[in-house]
Amino acid sequence: MAPPFSPYNGDRLSRHINLRKYPDFFAKVSNKVYFSVGRNTTDDFKSGTPILTISNGTASFSIAQTNAQVGVGSELTYGGGAKCYIKKKNSDTQWQVTTAAGGVPADVSGATVEAIRHAFGSLAAAEAGAADAAHLGTADLVAADLELHIACYNHLGTADTAPVVVAGWNSDASRFIRIFTPTDTATECNASQRHDGTAGSGDRLAPTGDPGTAIVQVSEPFVTREGLEIRMPALGSTSDEGVRFDFNQAGATGTLRACIIWSEDTTADQDAIYQGLSSGDITVENCIIFNWSRSGVHLQAYTTSVFSQHWSVLNCTIHGNGAAGEDESAAIQIRYGNAASDINVNVVNTIGMGTK
Repeated sequence: MAPPFSPYNGDRLSRHINLRKYPDFFAKVSNKVYFSVGRNTTDDFKSGTPILTISNGTASFSIAQTNAQVGVGSELTYGGGAKCYIKKKNSDTQWQVTTAAGGVPADVSGATVEAIRHAFGSLAAAEAGAADAAHLGTADLVAADLELHIACYNHLGTADTAPVVVAGWNSDASRFIRIFTPTDTATECNASQRHDGTAGSGDRLAPTGDPGTAIVQVSEPFVTREGLEIRMPALGSTSDEGVRFDFNQAGATGTLRACIIWSEDTTADQDAIYQGLSSGDITVENCIIFNWSRSGVHLQAYTTSVFSQHWSVLNCTIHGNGAAGEDESAAIQIRYGNAASDINVNVVNTIGMGTK
């Protein structure tokens, strides 16, 4: 039997999810760097045999670049091996670009475009490689005054199968990490890469083997995931969560927006989103969460230690979570062991409250 709201029965919950992008949250003054993620870094997406001119950070192509995989984060190779990265679309023939470290590329004229490719072949590779010498050259976003935007593309129509741990960065509220699917065909990409409110309709993260602790483990504060699908396949996995927040920094933030987070597995004690024995402020907004064996959202601060957890669950659908016999089954589960802990949950316009 197909789970409720599954890709198999065709249910669409987009009436409860706002699929727009969120430009207001990212109107910062620090430099922006974009890297794209697809299923490989070998496919070449250029159209025709274009000649390139770069002037003051604007790349102009002699032939319109219309491939659906071209957009923010795309890696351009030109002029005998030079590289730059798209940060904004002006038109099919004109795109704004940066160096790998966020600077302005040297002006060129009449350069042959050798390839337009994805910068990384998986989200895990992007998290591990974005700070290396060939890209940012640092994991200290604060010192470099950089925002890191990782753009995920629905390349080949298949899932990204590698679990992800986001850790080892120095970030703050203005120099953050944003992992997202581009949607805006005027300023970001040639085709939207985001789901339409149904599972399987956009870029997705779905491991083929046991993902371990979580499919996505967020051990770094100030990370936003926007517009992705996260699916736990029926693996009999020992993994506890779809997304785990464990950065343990009071007042620091973690955010999920416009995501679909669902499970096909029936293993006990699995949560869609979890924060355990750590402090931090978490926002879950415009998300669809369903079919997890334990809870949709699970806050755990059950020891005698004091924690600060502030959650906002806004405009979400949380449905069909909690298997028979699970003693912590709920759409939203709160468990803490010290009355001195600062635990606050703000739930607004969220439907489907209840257990499976």
